Amino acid sequence: MVDESRTYKMSVRKALLDPRTKLLLLVLLALFCLAGVGGAKLAPFRACLAALPFVLMLIDKRTVRGFVLLAAVVASEAYIMFAFTGQGGFLEGFMLVTTFIVVRLAPCLMMGSYTMDTTSVSEFSAAMNRMHVPSAVTIPFSVMFRFFPTIKENAANLHDSMVMRGIGGANLGKFVEYRLVPLVEVTSRSGDELSASALVRGLGAPVRRTDIARIGFGAGDAIVMLVLAAALAGSLLLPWEAWV
Repeated sequence: MVDESRTYKMSVRKALLDPRTKLLLLVLLALFCLAGVGGAKLAPFRACLAALPFVLMLIDKRTVRGFVLLAAVVASEAYIMFAFTGQGGFLEGFMLVTTFIVVRLAPCLMMGSYTMDTTSVSEFSAAMNRMHVPSAVTIPFSVMFRFFPTIKENAANLHDSMVMRGIGGANLGKFVEYRLVPLVEVTSRSGDELSASALVRGLGAPVRRTDIARIGFGAGDAIVMLVLAAALAGSLLLPWEAWV
């Protein structure tokens, strides 16, 4: 998640993708990759759509996270293609379910992570205002955009604090007592503070807010839409045998 203190600096540069394009990609990934809409007929389009988050991660120089999930997807696909025997059994059934979840869920997780990391609250709020989304929807999602990075920061601070005090190890009781319970307490308090901060900044005001974040569709959005349109057209017009 982008630090809100850098909102003005981000507003003067053009992001690779408009926030509305990122949200559209999230919806498409949920429909076609996670839910499997279209079946085998749209498999080429689904593959192209699933590859986009990895490409975006590499362009944004988030290579470690991108390669970790990409390796998980490749390993899952390799298992299905080369190691799966179809003879049944608990282990093979477990591996099949696991690889199925990874292949379908990993692209959605990647796109969600990319969206959270590259979209500030101001940009998200501006995008919602452009789409005339009511504040009853905008405010909870704006708070959510700040909430998850806050949890991550609080968890890191608790870890450092426990290391300084010499409390660590793999003891489950100590983990619950010194890490999990304080994190739940701090997270609960942070949620209330973020909600109050959103209201103080005028997100719940009945008048239209002004935004300093510069958003708009550009070359990156056009390229993504053209690639997806070409993949969809190819999937619908060409027979499956032409792709294999």
